[in-house]
Amino acid sequence: MEEVRRRGPSKRDRIKSHLDSERCLKLNIAVPRRKIKRVRVTFWLPPMDSWWKLNCDGSSLGNQGNAGVGGLIRDNKCQIVSIYNSFLGIASNFQAEFQALIEGIERAREMNCASLWIECDLGTMVLMVQRGLVPWFVWQRWSSLISYLRGIRWKITKANPVADFLAQMAAKKEASSSVVAWPPGVLEFLAEDAMGRSRF
Repeated sequence: MEEVRRRGPSKRDRIKSHLDSERCLKLNIAVPRRKIKRVRVTFWLPPMDSWWKLNCDGSSLGNQGNAGVGGLIRDNKCQIVSIYNSFLGIASNFQAEFQALIEGIERAREMNCASLWIECDLGTMVLMVQRGLVPWFVWQRWSSLISYLRGIRWKITKANPVADFLAQMAAKKEASSSVVAWPPGVLEFLAEDAMGRSRF
């Protein structure tokens, strides 16, 4: 105990409870401060009347590993209009995120969507798209969407649990599919989204 008091706590010494903290204070041993985790409340909002909402996500297992994309488009009544998940092969998270976005916008264009709200979870991608900075590996597909995007109302924001499930499923199964059997946890997310419930 004297050694710990003399040298102070090391990385090996862990304070596991409030009781450990109290003992350290009684023995005049400096207690390392814990980083406080901030709780972020998120919830899905339905799009406005006549808008559709695209939630898209990419996933890479190992970040240069098996990668997949997934997404869904819902209308203002929370009804699913389109759903997709695709296996990409070997790719990074960044590549998968952009591929998911492109595939979702292509689907919206095929269905003649006139107002599209895009939600994804990679803040960097949101900023890049807002500034018109699209990476080379999707540039050809993106350039084919420019006239469509100029002709509709659209916005892009950050969020996404259901699309995350679709992308991970494609990466894990190494397969693409258009019909998805929802596990109970995802069905709960969809129901909570429709009711506007928050998520931590």
